[in-house]
Amino acid sequence: MSELVLSLRRAALSHDEAATATDGDLLGCFIERRDGVTFDALVRRHGPMVWGVCRRRLPHHDAEDAFQATFLVLVRKATSIVPREMVGNWLHGVARQTALQSQRTAARRRAREATVSEMPDVGAEPPEPWSDEPFLLDQELSRLPEKYRALIVLCDLEGRTRKEVARQLGAPEGTVAGRLARAREMLAKRLTRRGVALSAVALAGLSQNITLAGLPNSVMISTISAATHVAAGPMTAGVISSKVAALTEGALKAMFLSKLKSMSAVLLACLMIGGAALMTFRAATGQEGDRPPVARQPKSPADKGKPVAPPPEQPKDETSPWMKEFVKAYSLADGEVLKRVSKFPECRAEYIKNSPRLVSVNSEIPISMALRVHQKETNGELHMWGFNQGDGSLFGVMWQIGIPMGEVEANKQLLDTRITGDFVFRQDAPMEKLMSALEGILREECTLPVRLAFKEVEREVVVAKGTLKIKPLEGRAANHIEVYAKEAIKGSYSGGGGSGDMGRFFSDLGGFVRRRIVSEATHAPNETVSYAMHVRTTPPLVPTLGEDQARDAEDHEYKTVLDNVAKQTGLTFTIEKRKIRVLVVEKDGK
Repeated sequence: MSELVLSLRRAALSHDEAATATDGDLLGCFIERRDGVTFDALVRRHGPMVWGVCRRRLPHHDAEDAFQATFLVLVRKATSIVPREMVGNWLHGVARQTALQSQRTAARRRAREATVSEMPDVGAEPPEPWSDEPFLLDQELSRLPEKYRALIVLCDLEGRTRKEVARQLGAPEGTVAGRLARAREMLAKRLTRRGVALSAVALAGLSQNITLAGLPNSVMISTISAATHVAAGPMTAGVISSKVAALTEGALKAMFLSKLKSMSAVLLACLMIGGAALMTFRAATGQEGDRPPVARQPKSPADKGKPVAPPPEQPKDETSPWMKEFVKAYSLADGEVLKRVSKFPECRAEYIKNSPRLVSVNSEIPISMALRVHQKETNGELHMWGFNQGDGSLFGVMWQIGIPMGEVEANKQLLDTRITGDFVFRQDAPMEKLMSALEGILREECTLPVRLAFKEVEREVVVAKGTLKIKPLEGRAANHIEVYAKEAIKGSYSGGGGSGDMGRFFSDLGGFVRRRIVSEATHAPNETVSYAMHVRTTPPLVPTLGEDQARDAEDHEYKTVLDNVAKQTGLTFTIEKRKIRVLVVEKDGK
Protein backbone atom coordinates (compact mmCIF):
# COMPACT_ATOMS: atom_id res chain seq x y z
CA MET A 1 0.00 0.00 0.00
CA SER A 2 1.41 3.44 -0.97
CA GLU A 3 2.60 5.95 1.64
CA LEU A 4 -0.01 8.42 0.39
CA VAL A 5 -2.88 6.01 1.01
CA LEU A 6 -1.51 5.17 4.46
CA SER A 7 -1.30 8.86 5.32
CA LEU A 8 -4.87 9.35 4.14
CA ARG A 9 -6.09 6.66 6.48
CA ARG A 10 -4.00 7.73 9.48
CA ALA A 11 -5.05 11.36 9.67
CA ALA A 12 -7.30 14.02 8.29
CA LEU A 13 -6.39 14.80 4.69
CA SER A 14 -4.93 18.15 3.69
CA HIS A 15 -6.20 19.92 0.56
CA ASP A 16 -2.77 19.56 -1.09
CA GLU A 17 -2.75 15.80 -0.50
CA ALA A 18 -6.29 15.53 -1.80
CA ALA A 19 -5.35 17.30 -5.03
CA THR A 20 -2.71 14.66 -5.85
CA ALA A 21 -4.63 11.58 -4.67
CA THR A 22 -6.32 9.30 -7.21
CA ASP A 23 -10.08 8.87 -7.27
CA GLY A 24 -9.72 5.42 -5.76
CA ASP A 25 -7.62 6.78 -2.88
CA LEU A 26 -10.08 9.59 -2.19
CA LEU A 27 -13.13 7.35 -2.29
CA GLY A 28 -11.49 4.73 -0.09
CA CYS A 29 -10.53 7.37 2.46
CA PHE A 30 -14.04 8.83 2.47
CA ILE A 31 -15.61 5.39 2.98
CA GLU A 32 -13.36 4.72 5.98
CA ARG A 33 -13.25 8.19 7.60
CA ARG A 34 -16.35 10.00 6.24
CA ASP A 35 -14.38 13.25 6.56
CA GLY A 36 -15.24 16.48 4.78
CA VAL A 37 -11.86 17.14 3.16
CA THR A 38 -11.89 14.02 0.99
CA PHE A 39 -15.50 14.65 -0.03
CA ASP A 40 -14.62 18.29 -0.76
CA ALA A 41 -11.88 17.03 -3.09
CA LEU A 42 -14.28 14.66 -4.89
CA VAL A 43 -16.83 17.43 -5.42
CA ARG A 44 -14.23 19.90 -6.69
CA ARG A 45 -12.73 17.30 -9.03
CA HIS A 46 -15.95 15.92 -10.52
CA GLY A 47 -18.33 18.80 -9.80
CA PRO A 48 -17.87 20.66 -13.14
CA MET A 49 -18.66 17.49 -15.10
CA VAL A 50 -21.73 16.69 -12.97
CA TRP A 51 -22.90 20.31 -13.19
CA GLY A 52 -22.55 20.16 -16.97
CA VAL A 53 -24.74 17.05 -17.20
CA CYS A 54 -27.42 18.63 -14.99
CA ARG A 55 -27.29 22.01 -16.72
CA ARG A 56 -27.61 20.53 -20.21
CA ARG A 57 -30.93 19.04 -19.12
CA LEU A 58 -32.29 21.58 -16.65
CA PRO A 59 -32.68 25.29 -15.92
CA HIS A 60 -30.31 26.71 -13.31
CA HIS A 61 -32.39 26.24 -10.15
CA ASP A 62 -33.45 22.68 -10.99
CA ALA A 63 -29.85 21.88 -11.95
CA GLU A 64 -28.73 22.94 -8.45
CA ASP A 65 -31.13 20.43 -6.88
CA ALA A 66 -30.08 17.61 -9.24
CA PHE A 67 -26.39 18.41 -8.62
CA GLN A 68 -26.83 18.22 -4.86
CA ALA A 69 -28.90 15.03 -5.08
CA THR A 70 -26.21 13.36 -7.23
CA PHE A 71 -23.55 13.85 -4.57
CA LEU A 72 -25.91 12.84 -1.77
CA VAL A 73 -26.39 9.57 -3.63
CA LEU A 74 -22.59 9.27 -3.64
CA VAL A 75 -22.58 9.66 0.16
CA ARG A 76 -25.19 6.88 0.51
CA LYS A 77 -23.79 4.49 -2.12
CA ALA A 78 -20.04 5.10 -2.05
CA THR A 79 -19.29 1.51 -1.02
CA SER A 80 -21.09 0.15 -4.11
CA ILE A 81 -18.67 1.75 -6.60
CA VAL A 82 -16.40 -0.98 -7.98
CA PRO A 83 -13.69 -0.36 -9.02
CA ARG A 84 -13.31 2.82 -6.99
CA GLU A 85 -11.29 4.52 -9.73
CA MET A 86 -14.52 4.66 -11.79
CA VAL A 87 -16.21 7.18 -9.49
CA GLY A 88 -16.29 9.84 -12.25
CA ASN A 89 -17.94 7.45 -14.67
CA TRP A 90 -20.42 6.41 -11.95
CA LEU A 91 -21.26 10.05 -11.13
CA HIS A 92 -21.94 10.81 -14.80
CA GLY A 93 -24.56 8.07 -14.89
CA VAL A 94 -26.19 9.12 -11.61
CA ALA A 95 -26.25 12.80 -12.68
CA ARG A 96 -27.92 11.94 -15.98
CA GLN A 97 -30.62 9.83 -14.31
CA THR A 98 -31.23 12.41 -11.57
CA ALA A 99 -31.54 15.24 -14.11
CA LEU A 100 -33.94 13.13 -16.17
CA GLN A 101 -36.05 12.44 -13.09
CA SER A 102 -36.14 16.17 -12.27
CA GLN A 103 -37.16 16.97 -15.85
CA ARG A 104 -40.05 14.51 -15.74
CA THR A 105 -41.24 15.87 -12.39
CA ALA A 106 -41.16 19.44 -13.74
CA ALA A 107 -43.11 18.40 -16.86
CA ARG A 108 -45.83 16.81 -14.74
CA ARG A 109 -45.99 19.92 -12.55
CA ARG A 110 -46.29 22.23 -15.56
CA ALA A 111 -49.03 20.04 -17.00
CA ARG A 112 -51.04 20.28 -13.76
CA GLU A 113 -50.51 24.05 -13.55
CA ALA A 114 -51.55 24.51 -17.16
CA THR A 115 -54.71 22.48 -16.56
CA VAL A 116 -55.67 24.52 -13.50
CA SER A 117 -54.95 27.93 -14.95
CA GLU A 118 -56.16 27.14 -18.50
CA MET A 119 -53.53 29.54 -19.82
CA PRO A 120 -52.36 29.24 -23.44
CA ASP A 121 -49.07 27.39 -23.70
CA VAL A 122 -46.92 30.20 -25.05
CA GLY A 123 -43.89 28.11 -24.22
CA ALA A 124 -44.93 25.27 -26.50
CA GLU A 125 -42.71 26.31 -29.34
CA PRO A 126 -40.40 23.43 -30.21
CA PRO A 127 -36.74 23.65 -29.30
CA GLU A 128 -34.33 24.03 -32.15
CA PRO A 129 -33.55 20.49 -33.31
CA TRP A 130 -29.86 21.25 -33.53
CA SER A 131 -29.73 22.33 -29.88
CA ASP A 132 -29.82 18.66 -28.83
CA GLU A 133 -26.12 17.93 -29.47
CA PRO A 134 -25.09 18.18 -25.78
CA PHE A 135 -28.16 16.23 -24.65
CA LEU A 136 -27.56 13.53 -27.26
CA LEU A 137 -23.91 13.27 -26.28
CA ASP A 138 -24.80 12.37 -22.67
CA GLN A 139 -27.47 9.96 -23.85
CA GLU A 140 -25.28 8.10 -26.34
CA LEU A 141 -22.28 8.20 -23.99
CA SER A 142 -24.31 6.30 -21.40
CA ARG A 143 -24.71 3.45 -23.92
CA LEU A 144 -21.00 2.88 -24.53
CA PRO A 145 -19.22 -0.01 -22.78
CA GLU A 146 -17.86 1.13 -19.42
CA LYS A 147 -14.17 0.98 -20.35
CA TYR A 148 -14.76 3.38 -23.25
CA ARG A 149 -17.31 5.57 -21.50
CA ALA A 150 -14.96 6.18 -18.56
CA LEU A 151 -12.23 7.56 -20.83
CA ILE A 152 -14.60 10.04 -22.52
CA VAL A 153 -15.76 11.21 -19.08
CA LEU A 154 -12.24 11.57 -17.66
CA CYS A 155 -10.45 13.01 -20.71
CA ASP A 156 -13.12 14.94 -22.58
CA LEU A 157 -15.74 15.90 -20.00
CA GLU A 158 -13.32 16.47 -17.12
CA GLY A 159 -10.38 17.66 -19.20
CA ARG A 160 -7.72 15.38 -17.70
CA THR A 161 -4.60 14.46 -19.62
CA ARG A 162 -3.98 10.92 -20.84
CA LYS A 163 -1.03 10.74 -18.46
CA GLU A 164 -3.23 11.59 -15.46
CA VAL A 165 -5.88 9.08 -16.51
CA ALA A 166 -3.28 6.37 -17.09
CA ARG A 167 -1.94 6.94 -13.57
CA GLN A 168 -5.43 6.76 -12.07
CA LEU A 169 -6.44 3.60 -13.91
CA GLY A 170 -3.05 1.93 -13.57
CA ALA A 171 -2.75 1.41 -17.33
CA PRO A 172 -0.01 2.31 -19.86
CA GLU A 173 -0.52 5.72 -21.44
CA GLY A 174 -0.45 4.14 -24.92
CA THR A 175 -3.34 1.86 -23.97
CA VAL A 176 -5.34 4.84 -22.69
CA ALA A 177 -4.64 6.78 -25.91
CA GLY A 178 -5.75 3.87 -28.10
CA ARG A 179 -8.94 3.22 -26.14
CA LEU A 180 -9.77 6.93 -26.05
CA ALA A 181 -9.47 7.18 -29.84
CA ARG A 182 -11.68 4.09 -30.19
CA ALA A 183 -14.20 5.51 -27.69
CA ARG A 184 -14.45 8.79 -29.60
CA GLU A 185 -14.89 6.92 -32.86
CA MET A 186 -17.68 4.75 -31.42
CA LEU A 187 -19.46 7.76 -29.92
CA ALA A 188 -19.13 9.77 -33.15
CA LYS A 189 -20.76 6.93 -35.10
CA ARG A 190 -23.62 6.74 -32.60
CA LEU A 191 -24.19 10.49 -32.81
CA THR A 192 -24.09 10.38 -36.61
CA ARG A 193 -26.92 7.85 -36.56
CA ARG A 194 -28.87 10.37 -34.46
CA GLY A 195 -28.36 13.14 -37.00
CA VAL A 196 -25.29 14.80 -35.43
CA ALA A 197 -22.50 14.38 -37.98
CA LEU A 198 -19.18 14.72 -36.15
CA SER A 199 -15.75 13.21 -36.63
CA ALA A 200 -13.95 11.72 -33.66
CA VAL A 201 -11.64 14.76 -33.61
CA ALA A 202 -14.54 17.21 -33.74
CA LEU A 203 -16.26 15.18 -31.03
CA ALA A 204 -13.34 15.77 -28.67
CA GLY A 205 -13.69 19.51 -29.23
CA LEU A 206 -17.47 19.41 -28.75
CA SER A 207 -17.15 17.37 -25.57
CA GLN A 208 -14.70 19.83 -24.07
CA ASN A 209 -16.80 22.76 -25.21
CA ILE A 210 -19.99 21.58 -23.53
CA THR A 211 -18.29 20.71 -20.23
CA LEU A 212 -19.46 23.35 -17.81
CA ALA A 213 -16.36 24.45 -15.93
CA GLY A 214 -18.27 27.44 -14.53
CA LEU A 215 -19.71 25.58 -11.53
CA PRO A 216 -21.09 28.26 -9.17
CA ASN A 217 -19.07 28.32 -5.97
CA SER A 218 -22.25 28.69 -3.88
CA VAL A 219 -23.67 25.46 -5.34
CA MET A 220 -20.49 23.57 -4.60
CA ILE A 221 -20.23 24.85 -1.01
CA SER A 222 -23.89 24.14 -0.20
CA THR A 223 -23.53 20.62 -1.61
CA ILE A 224 -20.41 19.88 0.46
CA SER A 225 -22.13 21.22 3.59
CA ALA A 226 -25.27 19.16 3.00
CA ALA A 227 -23.26 16.02 2.26
CA THR A 228 -21.22 16.46 5.44
CA HIS A 229 -24.43 16.49 7.50
CA VAL A 230 -25.84 13.47 5.66
CA ALA A 231 -22.56 11.55 6.07
CA ALA A 232 -22.91 12.00 9.83
CA GLY A 233 -26.52 10.75 9.89
CA PRO A 234 -29.82 10.55 7.99
CA MET A 235 -31.18 13.43 5.94
CA THR A 236 -33.02 15.91 8.14
CA ALA A 237 -35.41 18.76 7.45
CA GLY A 238 -33.70 22.13 7.31
CA VAL A 239 -30.47 20.66 5.97
CA ILE A 240 -31.83 19.16 2.75
CA SER A 241 -34.78 20.61 0.85
CA SER A 242 -37.75 18.34 0.26
CA LYS A 243 -37.13 18.48 -3.50
CA VAL A 244 -33.49 17.39 -3.15
CA ALA A 245 -34.51 14.65 -0.72
CA ALA A 246 -37.12 13.38 -3.19
CA LEU A 247 -34.62 13.37 -6.05
CA THR A 248 -32.07 11.52 -3.91
CA GLU A 249 -34.56 8.86 -2.83
CA GLY A 250 -35.81 8.54 -6.41
CA ALA A 251 -32.30 7.95 -7.71
CA LEU A 252 -31.61 5.36 -5.01
CA LYS A 253 -34.87 3.58 -5.82
CA ALA A 254 -34.01 3.56 -9.54
CA MET A 255 -30.59 2.06 -8.76
CA PHE A 256 -32.18 -0.64 -6.62
CA LEU A 257 -34.69 -1.54 -9.33
CA SER A 258 -31.93 -1.62 -11.93
CA LYS A 259 -29.90 -3.98 -9.74
CA LEU A 260 -32.99 -6.13 -9.14
CA LYS A 261 -33.62 -6.28 -12.88
CA SER A 262 -30.02 -7.38 -13.51
CA MET A 263 -30.26 -10.07 -10.84
CA SER A 264 -33.52 -11.32 -12.37
CA ALA A 265 -31.87 -11.51 -15.79
CA VAL A 266 -28.98 -13.52 -14.35
CA LEU A 267 -31.38 -15.85 -12.55
CA LEU A 268 -33.41 -16.34 -15.73
CA ALA A 269 -30.25 -17.09 -17.69
CA CYS A 270 -29.21 -19.67 -15.10
CA LEU A 271 -32.63 -21.33 -15.28
CA MET A 272 -32.46 -21.43 -19.07
CA ILE A 273 -28.96 -22.91 -19.02
CA GLY A 274 -30.04 -25.46 -16.43
CA GLY A 275 -33.11 -26.38 -18.46
CA ALA A 276 -31.05 -26.76 -21.62
CA ALA A 277 -28.56 -28.97 -19.79
CA LEU A 278 -31.37 -31.16 -18.47
CA MET A 279 -32.89 -31.55 -21.93
CA THR A 280 -29.48 -32.43 -23.37
CA PHE A 281 -28.94 -35.04 -20.66
CA ARG A 282 -32.35 -36.61 -21.20
CA ALA A 283 -31.88 -36.68 -24.95
CA ALA A 284 -28.45 -38.28 -24.60
CA THR A 285 -29.79 -40.99 -22.29
CA GLY A 286 -32.89 -41.62 -24.38
CA GLN A 287 -35.19 -40.13 -21.71
CA GLU A 288 -37.38 -37.93 -23.87
CA GLY A 289 -40.39 -37.97 -21.59
CA ASP A 290 -43.77 -38.45 -23.17
CA ARG A 291 -42.68 -37.47 -26.67
CA PRO A 292 -43.21 -40.27 -29.22
CA PRO A 293 -40.11 -41.54 -31.00
CA VAL A 294 -39.31 -39.82 -34.28
CA ALA A 295 -39.00 -42.13 -37.27
CA ARG A 296 -35.58 -41.74 -38.89
CA GLN A 297 -35.17 -42.02 -42.63
CA PRO A 298 -32.56 -44.60 -43.58
CA LYS A 299 -29.65 -43.26 -45.58
CA SER A 300 -29.08 -44.53 -49.06
CA PRO A 301 -25.72 -46.17 -49.77
CA ALA A 302 -24.76 -43.14 -51.82
CA ASP A 303 -25.32 -40.87 -48.84
CA LYS A 304 -23.32 -42.98 -46.43
CA GLY A 305 -20.46 -41.07 -44.86
CA LYS A 306 -21.69 -37.67 -46.03
CA PRO A 307 -22.40 -35.01 -43.39
CA VAL A 308 -26.07 -34.27 -42.91
CA ALA A 309 -26.81 -30.67 -43.90
CA PRO A 310 -28.78 -28.66 -41.33
CA PRO A 311 -32.23 -27.46 -42.37
CA PRO A 312 -32.12 -24.16 -44.24
CA GLU A 313 -32.25 -21.12 -41.92
CA GLN A 314 -35.46 -19.17 -42.24
CA PRO A 315 -34.96 -15.50 -43.14
CA LYS A 316 -35.28 -13.22 -40.11
CA ASP A 317 -37.50 -10.15 -40.15
CA GLU A 318 -35.53 -7.48 -38.31
CA THR A 319 -38.37 -4.93 -38.51
CA SER A 320 -41.10 -5.15 -35.90
CA PRO A 321 -44.72 -5.09 -37.11
CA TRP A 322 -45.43 -1.73 -35.47
CA MET A 323 -42.41 -0.17 -37.18
CA LYS A 324 -43.56 -1.46 -40.58
CA GLU A 325 -46.97 0.07 -39.92
CA PHE A 326 -45.37 3.35 -38.83
CA VAL A 327 -43.19 3.62 -41.94
CA LYS A 328 -46.21 2.89 -44.13
CA ALA A 329 -48.30 5.58 -42.42
CA TYR A 330 -45.60 8.28 -42.34
CA SER A 331 -43.54 7.75 -45.51
CA LEU A 332 -43.69 10.34 -48.27
CA ALA A 333 -44.79 9.28 -51.73
CA ASP A 334 -42.62 9.95 -54.77
CA GLY A 335 -42.71 13.67 -55.50
CA GLU A 336 -44.39 14.47 -52.18
CA VAL A 337 -42.51 17.06 -50.09
CA LEU A 338 -44.80 17.49 -47.07
CA LYS A 339 -47.70 15.72 -45.45
CA ARG A 340 -49.73 15.96 -42.28
CA VAL A 341 -50.73 12.91 -40.25
CA SER A 342 -53.80 13.93 -38.25
CA LYS A 343 -55.32 10.52 -37.49
CA PHE A 344 -52.70 8.80 -35.38
CA PRO A 345 -52.24 5.05 -36.00
CA GLU A 346 -51.76 2.71 -33.04
CA CYS A 347 -48.09 2.22 -33.97
CA ARG A 348 -47.41 5.89 -33.13
CA ALA A 349 -47.51 5.17 -29.39
CA GLU A 350 -44.87 2.46 -29.85
CA TYR A 351 -42.70 4.84 -31.89
CA ILE A 352 -42.80 7.47 -29.13
CA LYS A 353 -42.13 4.81 -26.50
CA ASN A 354 -39.08 3.48 -28.39
CA SER A 355 -37.65 6.81 -29.60
CA PRO A 356 -34.57 7.85 -27.54
CA ARG A 357 -35.28 11.51 -28.25
CA LEU A 358 -38.70 11.22 -26.66
CA VAL A 359 -37.56 9.37 -23.52
CA SER A 360 -38.27 12.39 -21.30
CA VAL A 361 -41.69 13.18 -22.76
CA ASN A 362 -44.56 13.32 -20.28
CA SER A 363 -47.13 10.93 -21.74
CA GLU A 364 -49.96 12.91 -20.13
CA ILE A 365 -49.36 15.91 -22.42
CA PRO A 366 -50.25 15.71 -26.14
CA ILE A 367 -47.30 15.76 -28.50
CA SER A 368 -46.84 16.61 -32.16
CA MET A 369 -43.82 15.39 -34.10
CA ALA A 370 -41.85 16.51 -37.11
CA LEU A 371 -40.01 13.86 -39.12
CA ARG A 372 -37.68 14.59 -41.99
CA VAL A 373 -36.58 12.76 -45.10
CA HIS A 374 -33.28 13.71 -46.74
CA GLN A 375 -31.96 11.75 -49.69
CA LYS A 376 -28.30 12.09 -48.66
CA GLU A 377 -28.32 12.58 -44.90
CA THR A 378 -30.95 9.95 -44.04
CA ASN A 379 -30.76 7.77 -47.19
CA GLY A 380 -34.33 8.70 -47.92
CA GLU A 381 -35.55 7.17 -44.65
CA LEU A 382 -37.70 8.73 -41.92
CA HIS A 383 -35.75 10.51 -39.22
CA MET A 384 -37.01 12.18 -36.05
CA TRP A 385 -36.37 15.92 -36.36
CA GLY A 386 -38.22 17.59 -33.52
CA PHE A 387 -41.35 17.56 -31.40
CA ASN A 388 -43.69 19.95 -29.67
CA GLN A 389 -45.42 19.17 -26.39
CA GLY A 390 -48.68 20.93 -25.74
CA ASP A 391 -51.08 22.63 -28.13
CA GLY A 392 -49.48 23.05 -31.56
CA SER A 393 -49.53 26.32 -33.50
CA LEU A 394 -48.84 27.49 -37.03
CA PHE A 395 -45.64 29.08 -35.74
CA GLY A 396 -44.58 25.74 -34.23
CA VAL A 397 -45.30 23.81 -37.43
CA MET A 398 -43.33 26.26 -39.58
CA TRP A 399 -40.42 26.18 -37.13
CA GLN A 400 -40.45 22.40 -36.96
CA ILE A 401 -40.19 21.94 -40.72
CA GLY A 402 -37.18 24.24 -40.92
CA ILE A 403 -38.56 27.62 -42.01
CA PRO A 404 -36.28 30.46 -40.75
CA MET A 405 -38.82 32.36 -38.66
CA GLY A 406 -36.70 35.50 -38.78
CA GLU A 407 -37.64 35.69 -42.47
CA VAL A 408 -41.39 35.42 -41.86
CA GLU A 409 -43.74 38.40 -41.70
CA ALA A 410 -47.15 37.59 -40.24
CA ASN A 411 -49.71 38.69 -37.71
CA LYS A 412 -48.92 37.12 -34.31
CA GLN A 413 -52.53 36.06 -33.84
CA LEU A 414 -52.36 34.17 -37.13
CA LEU A 415 -49.13 32.44 -36.16
CA ASP A 416 -50.74 31.40 -32.86
CA THR A 417 -53.56 29.59 -34.71
CA ARG A 418 -53.86 26.06 -33.32
CA ILE A 419 -52.63 23.38 -35.74
CA THR A 420 -52.69 19.70 -34.74
CA GLY A 421 -51.06 16.59 -36.15
CA ASP A 422 -47.61 15.31 -37.07
CA PHE A 423 -45.74 16.62 -40.09
CA VAL A 424 -43.32 14.78 -42.37
CA PHE A 425 -41.20 16.92 -44.71
CA ARG A 426 -38.54 16.42 -47.36
CA GLN A 427 -35.67 18.50 -46.05
CA ASP A 428 -33.82 18.78 -49.37
CA ALA A 429 -36.90 20.08 -51.21
CA PRO A 430 -36.90 23.68 -52.51
CA MET A 431 -38.47 26.08 -49.99
CA GLU A 432 -41.01 27.25 -52.58
CA LYS A 433 -42.36 23.70 -53.01
CA LEU A 434 -42.46 23.19 -49.26
CA MET A 435 -44.44 26.41 -48.75
CA SER A 436 -46.86 25.57 -51.54
CA ALA A 437 -47.52 22.17 -49.97
CA LEU A 438 -47.96 23.72 -46.51
CA GLU A 439 -50.45 26.26 -47.87
CA GLY A 440 -52.48 23.47 -49.45
CA ILE A 441 -52.55 21.48 -46.20
CA LEU A 442 -53.56 24.53 -44.15
CA ARG A 443 -56.36 25.45 -46.56
CA GLU A 444 -57.75 21.99 -47.33
CA GLU A 445 -57.08 19.93 -44.19
CA CYS A 446 -57.06 22.61 -41.49
CA THR A 447 -59.67 24.87 -43.14
CA LEU A 448 -57.44 27.88 -42.55
CA PRO A 449 -57.85 30.42 -45.40
CA VAL A 450 -54.24 31.49 -45.53
CA ARG A 451 -51.76 32.46 -48.24
CA LEU A 452 -47.97 31.97 -48.10
CA ALA A 453 -45.96 33.95 -50.59
CA PHE A 454 -42.36 35.12 -50.98
CA LYS A 455 -41.97 38.84 -51.64
CA GLU A 456 -39.10 41.26 -52.25
CA VAL A 457 -39.35 44.14 -49.77
CA GLU A 458 -37.09 46.89 -48.43
CA ARG A 459 -36.42 46.52 -44.73
CA GLU A 460 -34.01 47.74 -42.08
CA VAL A 461 -31.67 44.82 -41.40
CA VAL A 462 -28.40 43.98 -39.69
CA VAL A 463 -25.55 43.67 -42.21
CA ALA A 464 -22.52 41.54 -41.34
CA LYS A 465 -19.29 42.70 -43.02
CA GLY A 466 -15.58 41.94 -42.90
CA THR A 467 -13.42 38.82 -43.03
CA LEU A 468 -14.21 36.02 -40.62
CA LYS A 469 -11.34 35.44 -38.16
CA ILE A 470 -12.61 33.51 -35.16
CA LYS A 471 -10.97 34.26 -31.81
CA PRO A 472 -12.81 31.96 -29.40
CA LEU A 473 -13.20 32.79 -25.74
CA GLU A 474 -10.73 31.15 -23.38
CA GLY A 475 -11.21 27.39 -23.06
CA ARG A 476 -13.48 27.10 -26.09
CA ALA A 477 -12.96 25.02 -29.22
CA ALA A 478 -11.18 26.62 -32.19
CA ASN A 479 -14.28 27.40 -34.28
CA HIS A 480 -16.73 28.07 -31.45
CA ILE A 481 -18.74 31.28 -30.98
CA GLU A 482 -20.56 32.25 -27.80
CA VAL A 483 -23.73 34.29 -28.41
CA TYR A 484 -24.66 36.28 -25.30
CA ALA A 485 -25.48 39.68 -23.87
CA LYS A 486 -24.71 39.36 -20.15
CA GLU A 487 -22.81 36.14 -19.54
CA ALA A 488 -21.49 33.12 -21.43
CA ILE A 489 -21.25 30.04 -19.23
CA LYS A 490 -18.95 27.48 -20.77
CA GLY A 491 -20.86 24.40 -21.87
CA SER A 492 -24.30 25.95 -21.45
CA TYR A 493 -26.77 25.92 -24.34
CA SER A 494 -29.52 27.62 -22.32
CA GLY A 495 -30.72 29.63 -25.33
CA GLY A 496 -30.06 27.02 -28.01
CA GLY A 497 -27.14 26.59 -30.38
CA GLY A 498 -25.67 24.04 -32.73
CA SER A 499 -23.15 23.76 -35.55
CA GLY A 500 -23.21 24.33 -39.29
CA ASP A 501 -22.19 26.67 -42.07
CA MET A 502 -22.16 30.47 -41.76
CA GLY A 503 -25.57 30.82 -43.42
CA ARG A 504 -27.11 28.71 -40.69
CA PHE A 505 -25.22 30.63 -38.00
CA PHE A 506 -26.42 34.02 -39.25
CA SER A 507 -29.99 32.71 -39.52
CA ASP A 508 -29.93 31.47 -35.93
CA LEU A 509 -28.15 34.60 -34.70
CA GLY A 510 -30.87 36.71 -36.34
CA GLY A 511 -33.53 34.65 -34.60
CA PHE A 512 -31.78 35.18 -31.27
CA VAL A 513 -31.50 38.98 -31.58
CA ARG A 514 -34.90 39.09 -33.30
CA ARG A 515 -33.59 40.91 -36.35
CA ARG A 516 -32.92 39.84 -39.91
CA ILE A 517 -29.19 39.48 -40.65
CA VAL A 518 -27.80 39.83 -44.16
CA SER A 519 -24.25 38.55 -44.61
CA GLU A 520 -21.76 40.40 -46.79
CA ALA A 521 -18.86 38.87 -44.87
CA THR A 522 -16.11 36.86 -46.53
CA HIS A 523 -15.12 33.43 -45.32
CA ALA A 524 -14.05 30.04 -46.65
CA PRO A 525 -16.75 28.43 -48.86
CA ASN A 526 -17.19 25.47 -46.52
CA GLU A 527 -16.57 27.32 -43.26
CA THR A 528 -18.36 25.66 -40.35
CA VAL A 529 -18.73 26.84 -36.78
CA SER A 530 -20.26 25.65 -33.53
CA TYR A 531 -22.15 28.11 -31.38
CA ALA A 532 -24.01 28.35 -28.10
CA MET A 533 -26.66 30.93 -27.20
CA HIS A 534 -27.06 32.06 -23.63
CA VAL A 535 -30.04 33.33 -21.64
CA ARG A 536 -30.39 33.56 -17.88
CA THR A 537 -33.72 31.72 -17.86
CA THR A 538 -34.00 28.50 -19.79
CA PRO A 539 -36.53 28.53 -22.68
CA PRO A 540 -39.31 27.92 -23.38
CA LEU A 541 -39.81 31.17 -21.44
CA VAL A 542 -43.23 31.99 -20.01
CA PRO A 543 -42.90 35.57 -18.73
CA THR A 544 -45.08 35.96 -15.66
CA LEU A 545 -43.20 38.74 -13.90
CA GLY A 546 -41.97 42.08 -15.11
CA GLU A 547 -38.47 41.08 -13.98
CA ASP A 548 -38.55 38.01 -16.27
CA GLN A 549 -39.59 40.10 -19.25
CA ALA A 550 -36.93 42.70 -18.55
CA ARG A 551 -34.27 40.02 -18.18
CA ASP A 552 -35.39 38.38 -21.41
CA ALA A 553 -35.13 41.72 -23.23
CA GLU A 554 -31.61 42.23 -21.85
CA ASP A 555 -30.50 38.74 -22.88
CA HIS A 556 -31.59 39.37 -26.50
CA GLU A 557 -30.55 43.04 -26.76
CA TYR A 558 -29.13 43.05 -30.27
CA LYS A 559 -26.40 45.71 -29.91
CA THR A 560 -24.74 44.04 -26.92
CA VAL A 561 -25.06 40.56 -28.40
CA LEU A 562 -23.64 41.60 -31.77
CA ASP A 563 -20.77 43.50 -30.09
CA ASN A 564 -19.81 40.28 -28.26
CA VAL A 565 -20.05 38.26 -31.48
CA ALA A 566 -17.95 40.88 -33.32
CA LYS A 567 -15.13 40.53 -30.76
CA GLN A 568 -15.02 36.76 -31.40
CA THR A 569 -15.35 36.83 -35.19
CA GLY A 570 -13.62 40.00 -36.38
CA LEU A 571 -16.82 41.02 -38.20
CA THR A 572 -18.73 44.28 -37.99
CA PHE A 573 -22.50 44.65 -37.75
CA THR A 574 -24.37 47.73 -38.96
CA ILE A 575 -28.03 48.65 -39.39
CA GLU A 576 -28.85 49.39 -43.05
CA LYS A 577 -31.73 49.19 -45.47
CA ARG A 578 -31.69 46.33 -47.91
CA LYS A 579 -34.05 44.65 -50.31
CA ILE A 580 -34.67 41.21 -48.90
CA ARG A 581 -36.95 38.27 -49.56
CA VAL A 582 -39.51 37.55 -46.87
CA LEU A 583 -42.21 34.94 -46.50
CA VAL A 584 -45.51 36.75 -46.03
CA VAL A 585 -48.22 34.76 -44.23
CA GLU A 586 -51.67 36.34 -44.35
CA LYS A 587 -55.34 35.42 -44.52
CA ASP A 588 -57.30 35.74 -47.73
CA GLY A 589 -58.50 39.26 -48.49
CA LYS A 590 -55.78 40.97 -46.48
